[in-house]
Amino acid sequence: MKAVRFPRFGGPEVLHLEDVEQPVPGPGEVRVRVAATSFNGVDATIRAGSMQGPIPVQLPHTPGLDVAGTVDALGDGVEEFAVGDRVVGLLPMTAPGASAEFVLAPAEALTGVPANVPLADAASLPLVGLTAWQALFDHGNLVAGQRVLVNGAGGAVGGFAVQLAVEAGAHVIATASARSAVRVKAAGAHEILDHTLVDVVAAITEPVDLVVNLAPVGPEDLTAFLALVRDGGRLVSTTVWVPAPSDEARGVRGIDLFVRSDSDQLADLVARVGTGELHLDVAERVALADLPALHARAGDLPGKAVVVIPETTGTTLERGTTMKAFRFHTVGGPEVLQSEEIPTPAPGAGQVRVRVAASAYNAADNGMRGGFLPIPVELPHVPGYDVSGTVDALGEGVEGLSVGQPVVGFLPMERDGGAAEFVVAPAEALVAAPTTIPLADAAALPSVALTAWQAVFDEGGLQAGQRLLVVGAGGVVGKYAVALAKRAGVHIVATATPRSLDAVRAAGADEVVDRTRDDLLHAVEAQVDVMLNLAPLDPEDFAALVALVRDGGKVVSTTAFLTTPGDEARGVTPLTVFVRPNRERLAELVSLVDEGALRVEVTRRIPLDDLPALHAEGAAGRIAGKVVVQVA
Repeated sequence: MKAVRFPRFGGPEVLHLEDVEQPVPGPGEVRVRVAATSFNGVDATIRAGSMQGPIPVQLPHTPGLDVAGTVDALGDGVEEFAVGDRVVGLLPMTAPGASAEFVLAPAEALTGVPANVPLADAASLPLVGLTAWQALFDHGNLVAGQRVLVNGAGGAVGGFAVQLAVEAGAHVIATASARSAVRVKAAGAHEILDHTLVDVVAAITEPVDLVVNLAPVGPEDLTAFLALVRDGGRLVSTTVWVPAPSDEARGVRGIDLFVRSDSDQLADLVARVGTGELHLDVAERVALADLPALHARAGDLPGKAVVVIPETTGTTLERGTTMKAFRFHTVGGPEVLQSEEIPTPAPGAGQVRVRVAASAYNAADNGMRGGFLPIPVELPHVPGYDVSGTVDALGEGVEGLSVGQPVVGFLPMERDGGAAEFVVAPAEALVAAPTTIPLADAAALPSVALTAWQAVFDEGGLQAGQRLLVVGAGGVVGKYAVALAKRAGVHIVATATPRSLDAVRAAGADEVVDRTRDDLLHAVEAQVDVMLNLAPLDPEDFAALVALVRDGGKVVSTTAFLTTPGDEARGVTPLTVFVRPNRERLAELVSLVDEGALRVEVTRRIPLDDLPALHAEGAAGRIAGKVVVQVA
């Protein structure tokens, strides 16, 4: 098998890709076919030989403490796993690691990985996730209502520590540089201090119950943090080369943390990823052959790097011949949707097969199934044109995407969609998925955000300083339109129902009109440059609203079944938006999500088996917000 090893201690140049003998599992061991490992700072110190005291490794040594992959073989006495199971684990630090096609792991170090968690990205979790958990709860005894300072929150451990502490009900103060502040904010920190600009100790005016230090600070700086801790509190530090100080007079205890493997804790963390409570933040994915170069950049990595093993970076992964999908063979009501076993599709030239994490429900799905939209689909048809998942196989000529990569896309509506375990998509319809939200939730982004962008900018042509009226801003498209227009410096007047008034204000609307109570014609005091209609208005009412648009302005509407009115005499142009794929624009929207400038709204998550019931709700007009359909 292929493996990267170092025969002696030294710099990154000692790492070599070699052919080595495939290991055989002994009693209590599992052989894992590796999907990925990840890079941790301790990998570099082990390679350099500076950790040979506490972590004595035998040379030649294969690095890679984190592993994600599938069970390939079982040693005697292993009963909790079966060949083919998806697993993740933290390997013993002194044993050969996972920078190889196969690795042996103690069965007790592994836990299962749900199907909706990208397997390669799961390798980013064990060491850093367990470190965060053990620092906060095992050693820090953190509980709801307490205050915690996470020093060095911009790293991978810090990101998990912030998420877990917030989820536990703690008030989180985090230090981070400007480069990582956006990620830390997205993780949920209540206060963020740029340690490069402010004196952290002076900036915190109220005591904290716990300090978690994750940064390479000196003894004096670490001791200074003690003053921030209340009497009886704790300071937990991962910088074991600088002993954690205590203050015995005040009962403040300093604790040095050295992470330990714990499959029960890891199972809890993986489950949280699967439910969306915890997100994996993978900054980059590299091939095994590039591991030496990754080690050379150890001090300048922007975040967590996953090392994808050659067997999973080729053009295809072996799959079964059939898959589960929901299809309709004839147009009609929700009852025409049927769960079936159908052939797993193979990607053609320029296509990508995606292992689906989720699809999203859109009103057009109801219209296509009912047969009253002018979109020619071939029957039987799989619905769900918004999709997120991981690349499973590449067709000829596809570049820029790799197997195992999380992606999101807006699929051609006339083709089979994402209400299935796998879907084939044109490569140009897919982009890298957001890293700051759960992969399944990313399916809620493509078509609605693209609709908003195209309505506001491509058709509306709005610029900073202009005025926009959004009719029906309380829906998902409406809130994206408000947020995008606000970011562009547009003054926004929006209509909403009482249920969505606060959400529309939060999205950035400057003026919000309650359309159930106020007469819009009288409530809007000054004409607007563009009116965007997202509501099923009465034609006469719609035409009357054109008076709110200035001469030479535009009326843009997404209600294709309703003729968009204009005013030729005043040069008011009517435009109807039919959302279209745009890879570059979708990638830009993903970037806005990761920057925290755009929020992906998911009101409900359902399993694939509940799709017919969801369509029934949609047909009855009872769906509020955005629903994603997770594929088990």
